[in-house]
Amino acid sequence: MPEYKIPDDLRYTKDHEWARLENNVVTVGITDYAQNELSDIVYFEPPEVGTTVKQGDTLGTIEAVKTVADLYSPMSGKVTEVNKSLADDPSVVNRDPYGCLLYTSPSPRD
Repeated sequence: MPEYKIPDDLRYTKDHEWARLENNVVTVGITDYAQNELSDIVYFEPPEVGTTVKQGDTLGTIEAVKTVADLYSPMSGKVTEVNKSLADDPSVVNRDPYGCLLYTSPSPRD
């Protein structure tokens, strides 16, 4: 069984998304386990900037050679930024799932 990276400074969902709160902004991505299960990621469909989401809502999809997976919001908020570089190289999520943000949103405490 592979050893997965599980940083202590993140919060995790049952669907294998992670969230990091810094300076009242929440950054979201997928876990090392999720990227490993998906295998070779070939496409990322992010949410639109400005989209208001509720916790558990579908945000977009990640397509891999094996399958297509939905992304779920770990919290409620508004999408303020997406990682546009994933359009050119979505496989970066396989190489660095915790360094490659998928989107950011203001903290629900705003």
